[in-house]
Amino acid sequence: MKKRGKKVKFERELVLEILFYLIALILTIVFWKNVGILFVLLLLLWVFAVFLWHTKKDVIFFLVAAIVGPIGEILIINFGGTWYYSKPSFLGVPYWLPFLWGFSGL
Repeated sequence: MKKRGKKVKFERELVLEILFYLIALILTIVFWKNVGILFVLLLLLWVFAVFLWHTKKDVIFFLVAAIVGPIGEILIINFGGTWYYSKPSFLGVPYWLPFLWGFSGL
């Protein structure tokens, strides 16, 4: 019985993770031109997700991805010139980018 409970919990968490990631992607597609609104919406989505089900370990994964991912992009954009964002906010990347990296890290 314990295995079934863990499996159901895992499946629920997986569905929630995918759902929140898809919501973050849709918000980005719709609001990418307005950096401020997108930043606030992604922040609210993350806060809601943390209160809904995330553990301390999940928050750490989110923060690591939210920091390391954009740093890599900043380096590649500024020193490699590989690509660019049409509406950069800070060092060549938009303010909302860490949230997308964070959600992808979960």
